[in-house]
Amino acid sequence: MPVAVDTRDGIRLVFEVEPNQDFHGLVCEGANMLPSKFLDDSFRDRHGKIINIRHLDQVIKSINGWYQERGLTGMVSYAEILSGGILRLQVSEAEVNNINIRFLDRRTGEPTIGKTKPETILQQLTTKKGQAYNRAQVKRDVETILTMGIMEDVTIIPQPVGDSNKVDLVMNLVERKSGGFSAGGGISSGITNGPLSGLIGRSYTCLVKLGSSKSFFFTSHWSF
Repeated sequence: MPVAVDTRDGIRLVFEVEPNQDFHGLVCEGANMLPSKFLDDSFRDRHGKIINIRHLDQVIKSINGWYQERGLTGMVSYAEILSGGILRLQVSEAEVNNINIRFLDRRTGEPTIGKTKPETILQQLTTKKGQAYNRAQVKRDVETILTMGIMEDVTIIPQPVGDSNKVDLVMNLVERKSGGFSAGGGISSGITNGPLSGLIGRSYTCLVKLGSSKSFFFTSHWSF
């Protein structure tokens, strides 16, 4: 906050500027998929130097980009400078909580009872509970189910679970008619966007807290 000082010429505002601490270490939490070498390379030449907010912003963007390039839902959600020049990063990764199979009527689109056992479908999936949500991997699973030749349409809808970073995958299946043949999936086969835009963040902001530590909050929209 600026300090107001009375002078003969009027009020003068004095801004007190305090430099950041020197960088002496990094603590990164929640980054189960991110290679430690990626972080080591990002801060290799910064040890002992003043923490540069612009450089920190670039590192955060590169981390977020690493997830996006691999079809993963993950991002830096929080960053703060602790006493002693220790930088703390909090990474949020979406985790598959459950996979639900739902059969739909090919004419009405309403839920129905399928002839195929759900276990038969689940056994073909490489995506499992507890894994990081990988859009590219889920897409390959959709293609695998379609190549079985028993489904006319396959769609997976990701749905966030409460306030956590976990996501449920709802697989909508439309069985094709007996005796028919389909070389590919229906028009809507694939992965729908689902209500995941707010799973991890809604905007991109930076907030600095005064006190014994300095904190920066980073959130961003996700697009699928």
